[in-house]
Amino acid sequence: MKKTILAVITAILLATSANAAFTKTNTYQDGTFSDVPASKWYSSEVGGAYELGLMNGVGGGLFNPDGSFTVAEAITLASRARAVYNGETIEQSGEPWYAPYVDYAKKNGIISSDYTAQELDRPAKRFEVTEMIRKALSDGYFEAVNSVSSIPDVPDDAPYRAGTLLLYNAGIVMGSDSIGTFNPDADITRAEASAIINRVAMPEKRLKKTLEKVSYSDAYLLAQAASMSGSKQGISSGWLLDNRGGVPRTTLMDGYGALNDIDNEAAAAYIREFNKITTGKITLETNVQAKGDGSGIEFRNDKGKTVYRAEINDGAWRALDANGNYTKLCELSDSFEYEIYVTLDLDNLCAKTVINGTDCGTYPLCVGESEANVLNFRFSTSDSGKGMVNPIKTLMYVNYAVYDDFRRGANDTIPYGWTGSAKVSSYALKLEKGTAAKSFAAVSGNAVAEFHVLMP
Repeated sequence: MKKTILAVITAILLATSANAAFTKTNTYQDGTFSDVPASKWYSSEVGGAYELGLMNGVGGGLFNPDGSFTVAEAITLASRARAVYNGETIEQSGEPWYAPYVDYAKKNGIISSDYTAQELDRPAKRFEVTEMIRKALSDGYFEAVNSVSSIPDVPDDAPYRAGTLLLYNAGIVMGSDSIGTFNPDADITRAEASAIINRVAMPEKRLKKTLEKVSYSDAYLLAQAASMSGSKQGISSGWLLDNRGGVPRTTLMDGYGALNDIDNEAAAAYIREFNKITTGKITLETNVQAKGDGSGIEFRNDKGKTVYRAEINDGAWRALDANGNYTKLCELSDSFEYEIYVTLDLDNLCAKTVINGTDCGTYPLCVGESEANVLNFRFSTSDSGKGMVNPIKTLMYVNYAVYDDFRRGANDTIPYGWTGSAKVSSYALKLEKGTAAKSFAAVSGNAVAEFHVLMP
C-alpha cells in the first residue's frame, strides 16, 4: 500500500512540475490582437502563448495568425521554452535580433547545423518546428497520453519520425484529420506554432485522441448488378438464392427478381459470397424496394455472424447492434423504394448508413475486433416475418475514395455526396456550368484517378 501511495504522489509531482516553470508574464484579453477574433479556434492558443511570454505580435496590434513562421522565429520559440523551463535568461543583444537565440540553440543541441541568413528568413516547415521544440526539452518531459504507433505521411525512415511520434503520444500534435495526417513539409503558420507551444507549456491543454486506423490494402470492385434477374437459373451471375421462405419456383429458366417471403418460419435471401475481407472500407450502393418487418440488408463474417444489418422493423429502418437491439435509422418511404449507401469500416469497427439522401448515423458493428471480417452480403427477409425485397441496382467496392457510375440516382438530381450544379443524366454527371465536387475521407499512400469526360 505504501508503494502505491508513493507512486501516486510521484505521478502528481511529475504532472505539476511539467508546467511549474511556465508562468504568465503578460495579460491577454479579447482585442489584444485585432486580427485574432475570439471565435477562431486559435484564439485561446494565441492568448496562452502570449501570456506565457513565448510569442508576441508582429506590431501594430496584429498577430498575423495565418502568416508564415520563419526558421529564426522557430529557433527563438524553442530557445525561449528551454530557457524558461530551466530558469535561464537569454541576453538580448547584438544584431540581427535572433542571433542570441541561435547561439543558445546551438549550444544546447536544439539545432545542430549553421543556418545562413537566407535560410533563417524562410518559412519553417512543420517537422522543423516540432523537432526544435522536442529537442528543447528532455524526452521525459513529454509524458504519453495517447497510443500512436504510426503516422500516415511520416515514413519509417524519416529522421524526425521518432520525435514526431513522441509528440503525438504526448498530445502536442495530433495531425490535421481523423487519421492523423501531419503534413510535415508544409509551412507552419503562426497560429499553429502558438498551439504547439501552448500544449508544451500547459499539459492540461494537450490533446487526448484516438486516431482512426487506415487500411493500406488495394481498392477493388466486389459486385455490380443492374438487377437480380439473369439467364443462369434465373438469377444474376455471381449471386446465390436461398428461397426456403419464398414463393416456390416452377422453372429454373425464368428470371427471378423480387424476394417474396410467404413463410413465417423460413427466410429468403440473395447472397453474394466473397473471399474473406479483414481490412478496409466496404461500400454498398443499392436501389431496392422493400417492405415488411425483417426485410433488409446484411453483411456476415466467416463464422456466419452478423457484422452489419439494417432492416425494416416496427415501422422504420433500424440497425442491429451487438446486443441484439435495434437503433432507428429513418422512417419508411410510402413508395417502398430506397436508395441506400452503407460504408462498413472493418478497421474502426463502425458503419455509416445513408438512406434516400439522409445520413442516418454511424454506429458500431455487431462484432468485435477479433471477428471483424466479411465473407458474404445478402438481401434478405427474416425467419419469423413475411416481407418483400427487390434489389434493382447494386454496386459494392472496397477502399475506393470515389467510385461513381451515376447509375443509382434519379435523372435531374444531384447524386448523393456531390455538391454543385451538376445533375445525373443518362448514367452520367452533366455539368453545364459551375462546378461539381465530392469530398471523401482522408486517404494515404498512392492515389490514382481515372475518369471519362465528354466535352462537346
